[in-house]
Amino acid sequence: MLSAADKEDLWAELQSELSAERVELPAIVKLDLSAAIDAVDLWLDTEQAGFVAAIPEPFRSLTTAKMKARLLMRVLRKRYEVT
Repeated sequence: MLSAADKEDLWAELQSELSAERVELPAIVKLDLSAAIDAVDLWLDTEQAGFVAAIPEPFRSLTTAKMKARLLMRVLRKRYEVT
């Protein structure tokens, strides 16, 4: 799970990205975004085994956790067209 400092950094990064892209958000305050970050972090922690189990062999056993995370990030970026 992310540390409190990592969550604060992520919150600041998201705010900066959204501001730079001039994304208009409905009255989302720091607590709303912080709660969303907490929820996604918890979901990733609890669903990690299911994600890893979904990856076929031999990729699953021959790659590191970082490589699997990179794969997940790339699929999410492509699917939702985000950078």
